Amino acid sequence: MLSVAKYLNRRSFLRGAARAGLALPLSAISVEAFAVAAPDLKKLITQYYAAYEELNLEKALSFYAEDAYFEDPTIHMILRNRKEMHDAFAAIKPLYQRVKFEPSLLLVSGAWLICQHVQSGSLRRSAQAEFKDYRVQGVSLFEFAGEKIKRQYDYYDALGLRKQTGATGSAQ
Repeated sequence: MLSVAKYLNRRSFLRGAARAGLALPLSAISVEAFAVAAPDLKKLITQYYAAYEELNLEKALSFYAEDAYFEDPTIHMILRNRKEMHDAFAAIKPLYQRVKFEPSLLLVSGAWLICQHVQSGSLRRSAQAEFKDYRVQGVSLFEFAGEKIKRQYDYYDALGLRKQTGATGSAQ
């Protein structure tokens, strides 16, 4: 079988193809033919945040790989696959009345996307508590595998969130 990976340029590929018994006219081969279209990570993350803002659990989870890893030290959460994410997000979904993301910076490097943003919304600390508005700055790091989120790390202003939502034990 002819392996494209071991041929670094067009000429050596054609020589290898000829040795392998393939008849390939020069016009039939182009570097672009072997390029895999990279997903538009900025577009994907915009769609992901839109699903999240809808509080649509299934739609938001569809952006993750089955074996995705999620970590949010702000709320001491580590989830190791989509099933764990589903269970955890389903449990905390009733605590949110609304949520909004306002990205201020999106940086893409290879399969990684870094998003600096403000998250705001209305949250309650328990099912019995009243909803309180909040607005905190955060940074999220995403690693993609194709068009799916493989790893995500969220970092937020934990103290600001605690003060705004009335969590006990917040520093003064």
